[in-house]
Amino acid sequence: MDVIFSNEGTPLMAQGKQIIAFTSDIGKKVLEKTFNAFPYNNKDYVAWGNNNRQPEDDESLINKTTVLRTGLNYKCRVAHGQGVLPVMVEGYDERLNEIYKPVNDKQVISYLNDYSFESYLNTTLQNLFKFGNAFPIFTFNYDASKILRIAPVNSTYRKLLIGQ
Repeated sequence: MDVIFSNEGTPLMAQGKQIIAFTSDIGKKVLEKTFNAFPYNNKDYVAWGNNNRQPEDDESLINKTTVLRTGLNYKCRVAHGQGVLPVMVEGYDERLNEIYKPVNDKQVISYLNDYSFESYLNTTLQNLFKFGNAFPIFTFNYDASKILRIAPVNSTYRKLLIGQ
């Protein structure tokens, strides 16, 4: 497994055969300052809003406001633009900025141009603009050498796990 560290020694990203993860030491600090954290199955979660229904309340407001709904849809179309440019991170410069290299694999380009990926991207962008996060599910082949499918999860019903 490869781990990228910040200049201060904080792990920023871990990549292995079956996982890619982004990390931060901010989780426990957020939990300490959060008064609406709640435990569930021996793990600490942060409630969204006072009644833990912030995403549901936001979704209801968005659905009732046609201008807001139209604006969010327009923002998704603008962000999607002409599609996705596949790149690989080739390395990092001295300021820890990523250095990109284009991917020219025909299977990857075909997948990114497929309707199923376009649909995934649209749903994910909507979740990102409405709630500030998105939760993809990757389905890999048996030896985890290839992504077979990517599917969005509705962010309205997801809570963030903190400090684990």
